[in-house]
Amino acid sequence: MSTKTLIAITDFCSSHNIEHTYITTLEEYGFVTLENGSFIPHQELPRVEKVIRLNREMNINFEGIDVILNLLEKLDHLSAERQQLVRRLRLHEEV
Repeated sequence: MSTKTLIAITDFCSSHNIEHTYITTLEEYGFVTLENGSFIPHQELPRVEKVIRLNREMNINFEGIDVILNLLEKLDHLSAERQQLVRRLRLHEEV
């Protein structure tokens, strides 16, 4: 059985110089899923930090960030699909 690594919201907020309510807002928009209301799963840190950078450094509102994240997810999916098609094409070329 694997255990999840969890980051306390208080630690995360103090290290990123943000308010606890900011994380609550991110949860309301669906950008993060909190564990027990007080912890951020370690695997979600890159996404949360990306949202914070887009919002704070680029002044993009949460609705815009939602659109950006959805487009990036679609782009990743298309890239993986393209790689799969290239592999299949190479297999057919070898025949």
